[in-house]
Amino acid sequence: MPCADRRNVSGGELAVVGESISAGSLARAVEAESGRSVRVLCPLETTGELTAEGDILIPDEDSAARQFTLAGGVIADPLYKPICPDGVPFYSLPHEAFSGRCYRKRIPNLINRKLKLEGAI
Repeated sequence: MPCADRRNVSGGELAVVGESISAGSLARAVEAESGRSVRVLCPLETTGELTAEGDILIPDEDSAARQFTLAGGVIADPLYKPICPDGVPFYSLPHEAFSGRCYRKRIPNLINRKLKLEGAI
């Protein structure tokens, strides 16, 4: 897995935060539907076989915050919102492994549905 210090999200690129498989799947779906470039930021240990070229390991909050400043938008669990800079669109996507049961009722079913990135919080 690439080290966060060697790679960065490119300006305008969306960043999806999550474990490598589901975040990678979502990133590819967003790219296919919107045409925007998306980079996965993975806060968990993973292996190279489960990541795409360009995925970034964010082992701590400082690494995540640094990447968020470079992104054109961030798709992540709502608990990441406080470290997302003002002016960077934040798309809340609750994940029980991150925020626990706090946002369980707001976890959307993303299977066979159009993705809507407007309405960033």
